[in-house]
Amino acid sequence: EREENMTIFVTGGTFALYSLLCRHAKIALLPNQQIEDRDLSAYKLNLPSQQLKRALKVKEFLERSRVAKITLLIVAILGTCMVIGDGILTPAISGTEALFADLGHFSVRSIQIAFSSVVYPALLFAYIGQASYLTIHPEDVMSSFYNSIPRPVYWPMFVVVVIAAIIASQAMISAIFTVVKQSMALGCFPRVKVVHTSSKVSGQVYIPEMNWILMIACIMVTAA
Repeated sequence: EREENMTIFVTGGTFALYSLLCRHAKIALLPNQQIEDRDLSAYKLNLPSQQLKRALKVKEFLERSRVAKITLLIVAILGTCMVIGDGILTPAISGTEALFADLGHFSVRSIQIAFSSVVYPALLFAYIGQASYLTIHPEDVMSSFYNSIPRPVYWPMFVVVVIAAIIASQAMISAIFTVVKQSMALGCFPRVKVVHTSSKVSGQVYIPEMNWILMIACIMVTAA
């Protein structure tokens, strides 16, 4: 149950974090806070710990400072725009933002295991291999990855790279659907149709309009 609650809170990456802050502190510049959110914002423990005291001080500062509110909103919107830009310009990139935005599509534990046991070691070995290759062939800096692959395994590796790019592209697309849904909840994005693709997991969504926009934008960038 605790993992499900955390999944609901952090699904959507940057905007999910901003939404969580808005629920616990009155910092939203847009009139989207519900009655239960106001009750939650005013809630305090009778015996606050030292960590809670620091959190309350930060909360009071954020609620008093309009500059801080505007800064948080700009950072949240900028983070969302960067994710959408990655989905258009570099669809093969799936970074930390995409991982956390995709928590509605995968469990927290599965992402932790995959990143710790597969993604991180693979990236580490790949960069170490490229760095070693560049120390001997510094002139191949523009295409060090493919040039560093041994010729007998070049084509199998090429197939794996293409498959990985497809999977990573899907991760970015799913992340964009999720952050757009979060943006709509905060009133920062026009209302569009949101299709829930799972009857059990609320975070699995599909937005037809965004799918068409991404397709057209990707084709235009590729053609250019």
